[in-house]
Amino acid sequence: MKSKEAKKGDIYFVGGGKGGVGKTFTTIALVDALEQAGVKVLLIESDTSN
Repeated sequence: MKSKEAKKGDIYFVGGGKGGVGKTFTTIALVDALEQAGVKVLLIESDTSN
């Protein structure tokens, strides 16, 4: 029996040089749109400035 290969997912990066430019808002909107299209989504948020 052949094993099924796992489908590799896409990776999106939303970044910017300073705070308050809408990175979180844009990321949440993107995740929402992908989920509404039936795409499984894993969101990992990281803030390296704090």
